[in-house]
Amino acid sequence: WACWLRSVCHQVIEGETLAQIRVMSNAQRAVFRSPSKRDSVALGPVVSTVTIVEDHITVSVVPVITAGAYAIGRAVGGLLTFTNATLGADRQAVIKSCALIDLGQQEAALDLVLFDRTFTATADNVAFDPTDADLANYIGMLHILPEHYTRFVDNSVAILRDIALYCTSALDGNLYGQLVVRGMPTYASVSDLRLRLTTKRD
Repeated sequence: WACWLRSVCHQVIEGETLAQIRVMSNAQRAVFRSPSKRDSVALGPVVSTVTIVEDHITVSVVPVITAGAYAIGRAVGGLLTFTNATLGADRQAVIKSCALIDLGQQEAALDLVLFDRTFTATADNVAFDPTDADLANYIGMLHILPEHYTRFVDNSVAILRDIALYCTSALDGNLYGQLVVRGMPTYASVSDLRLRLTTKRD
């Protein structure tokens, strides 16, 4: 079993087979599906979803935020994990696009601060304060501005295209981040924000 699992995982990394892996932390098991150009991975209790299309991967996360007001400079939600954003440790990827779904239609300016490894996250609704050591692993920041939003009846979507931010994952193929607010929104629900990051993996 262990040899078979290593073989299959190697093929996934090389992009040859295996469209889906579902990780279930409680059951500690993985479910494998047949080859396909597109499929998805659900990680944990519906907070992180991974969709793979050829050499592109889109990771969707739902940060748990405050149902209430934020002040400028505060962290929005906790640590965000962009699972398998690269093909492994020291493998390069290019961040191509970022979409933010705002179910509360607050259309706030937000920064997505990115790191090549996990870091000491700032608690939700506390002034963002990364450590000096964590900043050594900073890889870039995406600025979501009010003009990036398209408004619908009672929600909005912001999209950043053609980002072209080159990055690597230091340890595990994942990228990590935290949202920081630059406005003063008041959200109605703890799940008002949905974030999607698309990378092209080399």
